[in-house]
Amino acid sequence: MTDQKLWMEVSKRLYNEKIAEPVLWIGDDRHQNEAKSFFGDIVYSDLIHRHRNYQLKNINYDGQAESFFKSDNYKRAKDISLKMMDRLDLYGTLGRLDREVYFHNLLIFYLRKIVDSKPEILITAENPHDYPKYIIYEICDFLDIPCFKFNNWMLSPLIFLENIKTGDLVKKNSKIPKKIDNEFLSQINLFIEKIKKSEENYELYYMKSQRLNSNFLSLAKNFFKKEIIQILKDFKHNFEMYIKSIYNPINPFRLNLLTRLYIQNKRKANLKKANLISYDKIDLQKEFVYFPLHYEPERTTNPDGGFFHDQFIAISKLRSFVPSAIDIIIKEHPSQTYQSMRGSRGRSPLFYNLVKNIKGVKLIDVKHESLELIKRSLLTVTITGSVALEASILGKKSLVFGQPWYKGCPNTFIWNENLNFNNIINKEQCDDSKILDFFITLKNNYSVPGFINSSQRKHHKNYADTQKGSLYTGFNEFEKAQNESVYKLLKSLFNKLK
Repeated sequence: MTDQKLWMEVSKRLYNEKIAEPVLWIGDDRHQNEAKSFFGDIVYSDLIHRHRNYQLKNINYDGQAESFFKSDNYKRAKDISLKMMDRLDLYGTLGRLDREVYFHNLLIFYLRKIVDSKPEILITAENPHDYPKYIIYEICDFLDIPCFKFNNWMLSPLIFLENIKTGDLVKKNSKIPKKIDNEFLSQINLFIEKIKKSEENYELYYMKSQRLNSNFLSLAKNFFKKEIIQILKDFKHNFEMYIKSIYNPINPFRLNLLTRLYIQNKRKANLKKANLISYDKIDLQKEFVYFPLHYEPERTTNPDGGFFHDQFIAISKLRSFVPSAIDIIIKEHPSQTYQSMRGSRGRSPLFYNLVKNIKGVKLIDVKHESLELIKRSLLTVTITGSVALEASILGKKSLVFGQPWYKGCPNTFIWNENLNFNNIINKEQCDDSKILDFFITLKNNYSVPGFINSSQRKHHKNYADTQKGSLYTGFNEFEKAQNESVYKLLKSLFNKLK
């Protein structure tokens, strides 16, 4: 679950109508009390499981699904989960030994709960991209429990339901209200037109927001409005741990808050310096393939990335795929260098030298306009990034290593071992009318109105009835549409599985 009230309301309705009963619930803690009043002791605290699972006692693991420890699911879950814990590492001191204990403590907790409760399906409101939910996903996959996730569109508050393992989409059985549907269609057309007619300085809305939030005024405002509250909470927690003489794995050396900020800023400075001194002189008149990096740890560490959950693996595979005479130009994700984005380790400053040890891999200035690189490249490559959409609209081809929400879009190729570089390059390109048809089909057949999380809601404020200047005058028009359509979508899935 996420922080959106939608998931609470839909779950209660499915439960009351005896359509589906939760056997394990973990999500945003703001809904914990309400969820407990409905579903009882199967509701668990996200705060405890993610940040303080050393507090879990008397798990009484009795060897349930012990063969999981010898599986590929275990190896993958451990590798990815330890990386996902970067988000917890506020002081840069959460070491491997403590991370392994965090991982194993939750693993045996979930193994026991899932095996004993025998769930028939896993539903995740968004891609499992924090380690507790990722562990649950890998266990369910190992036990052959069907796993479904909601995917969200990048350009509109539209969501659809997908089988994580097979990639099959769940067909919807409801229509989008006409007024909202017209707005969606307008946004789709606007997105395509913006890319087609864009100047070189085009940037996506969330990238623009991150950039603007990195200036001094925004950082100061955010500090006094949000960060200082979190800092006071951390101070209270650290002081309590000190008084009780409890070992705190996230801050084992009892560093103070000023030290924490210094570490975070120094980490960012080290990365920016390493990026700056790694730039290559690049001749854009020569043939090249363009690979913009993802922000870490994000889309690479959830099920969408699949085998390519590490970008180094993807770049290595790309080198074997692309003829050796053609360079691979990589560009750092701009958010990696923004001062406002300091919630996780992100990337090692040594990473750039690592990838440049692969023949023909060159690093370009992070400020270089991405659209120019797309237009000049033979092929644009990503794991799941939106850059492939931009390339396809511009009439350029792209290769996608993961399973993104836009899979099936014209001019994009999903990686498989049978692909051939020359065949992709020589394949006829589709015009933007085919791309518009793809979006409309995805909208009409599978997508329903909905906000997966608050981040998505924040970027689409014009759909919220409470916002000044809203598109809608009716009370909770969008909320009613999303609640009803998500309920019907899940109900049809459960009925089909029965």
